[in-house]
Amino acid sequence: MSKKNRQKNKYKEYEIRRDKIIKEMKDKTEETEISEEKESEETTEVWDSGWAPSKLRVIVDSKLLSACKYIQSKIDGKEFSVLAKGKFVNEGFYVTSEYYIPEQEVETASVDYLENIALKRAEGFNTVIHSHPFTDDTTFSSADAEHINSHFICSVLLNKSSKPVDSIINIPVEGRYLQFEVKDILEAKQVVKVDDAELAKIKIHVYVPKVVDYTSSKQTSIDSHNYLEDDEEKWERAYQRSKGKMGYNAYGWDGSDY
Repeated sequence: MSKKNRQKNKYKEYEIRRDKIIKEMKDKTEETEISEEKESEETTEVWDSGWAPSKLRVIVDSKLLSACKYIQSKIDGKEFSVLAKGKFVNEGFYVTSEYYIPEQEVETASVDYLENIALKRAEGFNTVIHSHPFTDDTTFSSADAEHINSHFICSVLLNKSSKPVDSIINIPVEGRYLQFEVKDILEAKQVVKVDDAELAKIKIHVYVPKVVDYTSSKQTSIDSHNYLEDDEEKWERAYQRSKGKMGYNAYGWDGSDY
């Protein structure tokens, strides 16, 4: 074989190896892209725990707050306390309108219970509410934290205006309680819905104005046309034209054209 043919064959072998390497690299790239697409599809699935946790919020029934405001107005700037029933709901911790006033002796800055309130706790009164009637900007005192807040699931503090301004929630976790201060406090206003059958008893009167024909020859001072006029307009117009005009008197129509 001549030198020229050998070089030609060698170059052809080189081209074959080059094309093979390019094809292998291309196949490997396509496999990587397919693998990345599959991995991307798998990661788009979102894992759902199925949990529906409640927000850390206290919601106080408006009837209960109204009762507290009334109590505060009757005790001349002294503190007071009531017990209430509350429960955890999707929106947070809801303090219902059911309350109990324990026997107590109060001063401007203190409340002393005169009965065993543990008995009422056993009946489901798991929330304590008390007031600081001396200011609108107030928080729990150290005495509140030690003697009140540690013994109820929920504790709510009212200010001088009987508005809830501070609260704590004690959440049971594995045999002990974790205490959280909650500033997000809402007033739950009840909406009363009336049954449709009851609403149907109330009927709205639809007024249909009557057509007054003023084409009579007696009323030459009025343009001849049909005019829609309600009673109020009729009497007002009659009054304005009543003095010395035929067909009218001082009190309205005299019925002359009817």
